[in-house]
Amino acid sequence: MYAQSYDRNLAAVLLAGLLACLVFAAAGRELSLPTTPPQVYAAAAPLPKYTPHEHAEWHSEAADVRTCTENGKSVMTFRGKRFSNRFAWLCQLPDGRWGVHVLEKVGEKWQEITAFVIGGAVTSGGAVEYLLRQYTKFTGLLP
Repeated sequence: MYAQSYDRNLAAVLLAGLLACLVFAAAGRELSLPTTPPQVYAAAAPLPKYTPHEHAEWHSEAADVRTCTENGKSVMTFRGKRFSNRFAWLCQLPDGRWGVHVLEKVGEKWQEITAFVIGGAVTSGGAVEYLLRQYTKFTGLLP
């Protein structure tokens, strides 16, 4: 009788230990996930022809962002949550900073809303998180 009880207790302890190992392994895997998205992005939508912002010359960094997006260097495209006809292109400048170029579709034309560099030392994940506050990731054809 003692041997049977011992075998059942041993089996229960081993099973509990195995479950604990699986839980810790799964938790460790979740904790070790990278906090930034991988460097492989979905293809950004091509930048349409647009009318530049009325005061485009006021911001020197805006010209760098425009050059980046106009040369097809955008890594992701986002669609506005509040304004569904507003789109943002995320682009990494040659110096490593992240730029955002925002256009809005008005009728059949595209109007530039703004182009700027995200402030601070931002990683790719930080740039995406910044945009996801007001935009959703967009894939597909532009309207």
